[in-house]
Amino acid sequence: MKILSTIVAMFVSVGYGQSLQQQLGLVDINGKNLYVEYTKPFGQKPTLIVVNGLTYSTRNWSASMKFLKQKGYGVLLFDLQGMGTTLLSNSMPTSPILYRQQVADIKALVNKLKIKAPYNMVGLSYGGGIIAAYAAEFPKDIGNLILIAPYTEFLETQKNWIKDQIQNTRVAFPHNPASDEELTDYFIRQLVYTTYPAAEISSVENPWKLEGITRLVQGIRMYQPIHDAKKIPKRSLHLVLAEQDQYIPKAVFEKYWNAVPLSSRASRTKVRYSEHKLPEAFPRFVGQFIMGVLEGQPLLFKGETLEANPVTMEIKKVP
Repeated sequence: MKILSTIVAMFVSVGYGQSLQQQLGLVDINGKNLYVEYTKPFGQKPTLIVVNGLTYSTRNWSASMKFLKQKGYGVLLFDLQGMGTTLLSNSMPTSPILYRQQVADIKALVNKLKIKAPYNMVGLSYGGGIIAAYAAEFPKDIGNLILIAPYTEFLETQKNWIKDQIQNTRVAFPHNPASDEELTDYFIRQLVYTTYPAAEISSVENPWKLEGITRLVQGIRMYQPIHDAKKIPKRSLHLVLAEQDQYIPKAVFEKYWNAVPLSSRASRTKVRYSEHKLPEAFPRFVGQFIMGVLEGQPLLFKGETLEANPVTMEIKKVP
């Protein structure tokens, strides 16, 4: 399989007299098309591997990644199975998209693109859960692991709602032959199709997207990154949290941070004013924070809890 048969290479001029070498297009990974946008680094600059949130696609990172590209950092953006252009470039998923397959696809992609470890990875929400799984499976690959409002466990509120629906089904339809697992996946579909359009207008931007989201949730629900917290490599975890996260309770993140060994903690940063989708709310801050990690700024590697003002760009230690 020839990677360049489906990727278009181009050069885009930037302000300081150099050009960004980019590869855009579909890549054959494990028998399926994966949409990729890869900007190569200049000189010895590192590359950042970016993993989407549940309703994201590569375009949602454009503002925050533009800053890093202009500074010469490599940036690898891609739509995993069930997302964005990848979703629309393959047959509609008819079964759960397992998180382990997503991990395997990332591994195959970085190998094809010949990006050398250790990897600097950033993931939002669902993407945070995927790179946590990657780190657990390939700990020697990891340089920095930046989890932005990450998925760390299946939320109790959703779990309990599904449990109640299954119990009601058993009472109302005692001869229903479906297993609890099958009913769980059925009610996850109900949850996605009835709640996501109101909460996330982008979830109905194409006819397949709600089904893609459903299959992604079904494929990760059995994985709890908190159970792999002790597998995170030393001084690699950067946990970035939105102060006003409307989806994940603060207690969930606190539980996860407490499960991470002290030796694995690089930083925990609470970002003021922001809701769940930090890269869209404050793209300039996200870009500069990531650059600070890539450059090894000491404040971000002491394992401490920090507070950030994304407007003034100030980051300080919490007393």
